[in-house]
Formats: sequence, C-alpha cells, structure tokens
Amino acid sequence: MSEYNTLYVSVQIAADSLQRFFQERPNLHSLSGPWLEWWQTREMYGKRDLDRIPAYNTPTRRAVFDQLLNDPRNGCLERYDSTRAQWIFAVLFFSENYTEIIPMLALLHDLAAYQATSDTGLAILYDFYWDNRTVMAYLSFYDQQAVLQPYQLLLEVDPAVLAPIERDLTRAIEILRQQNEQ
Repeated sequence: MSEYNTLYVSVQIAADSLQRFFQERPNLHSLSGPWLEWWQTREMYGKRDLDRIPAYNTPTRRAVFDQLLNDPRNGCLERYDSTRAQWIFAVLFFSENYTEIIPMLALLHDLAAYQATSDTGLAILYDFYWDNRTVMAYLSFYDQQAVLQPYQLLLEVDPAVLAPIERDLTRAIEILRQQNEQ
C-alpha cells in the first residue's frame, strides 16, 4: 500500500502577483514534450500512458489551496514572507498517486508566469513523513518558467535546498500534533 507524499512549495513572488494568480481559474494544459519526458522518468506499478493533463474544476486557484487548508487531516502550512516576497505552502499528507498530483503540478506550473524574471523557487512532492526518500515530482522555478525535473530519489536534491524544507515540514508536524491534542 502506498503512503501519502508531502507537497512543499516555496517560490519568490510579489504579493500582488500571487493574488492575481489565486484569482484566476485553473487552466487546462495540453500534453506536451516536457510532460511526456517527465512521465517517462516515473516508475510505478501498473503505469499507464499519460494521455492528458487534468485540471481542477474550481472557480479560482485559491479555492484549491483553501480546500486543502480547510481539511485538518492534511497537515497544511501556508505563509507569505513580505520581506523576502516568498510564498510557502505545504501539505504533509497530499497524495499517494500520480493521477491526483498532476492537476496540482499543472496549477503550480502556471504560477511561474506571475513571477518576475529574477524570481526563483521550487515545488517538491516526496515521501517526507514515511521517510522512503523517494521523489514523485520536482518543479524548478526560474525565468518565469516551471520545469519538471527527473529526480526520483531525494539524494538527487541538493541538501542545502532540503534543509529549510524539512525544517518547515517538521514545524507542520508539530502544528498538526497540537491541533490533534485539542
């Protein structure tokens, strides 16, 4: 049985640009070379061909994040650092299968167009809580692009990049534990 993987997003983006991103409806994406190339690097049981990129059916992108935040079982964390113009969003228990993560990857892919050219960031879906050290997906944000990386194992990710991620996720676990004790 698969266990839920963790979603962690950390991107530089101006607050007003982030709000514009949130206000829009999720876009449909066409199946293109980068998606297919990334899909070929994924290993899973009963792998099927990637034949479409599904989108969330919500009135706004913000609604997707709010649905996750409003379910306390997810173990979510969100914050915006106005000093650094950095948005962080994390879901400890996000998904266990690729069918569910692809709409989120597509949604996050759209975020890059709202960033300034010099803004950077990342989104990673990996087995944080269960410590299997596998990566489901990794998006690098730079030059107003979000690029799917072929990483499969956590050891492929720079340890300096992982340190603040794991610190934030450990904080999210503590918040979830406190909520469960109440």
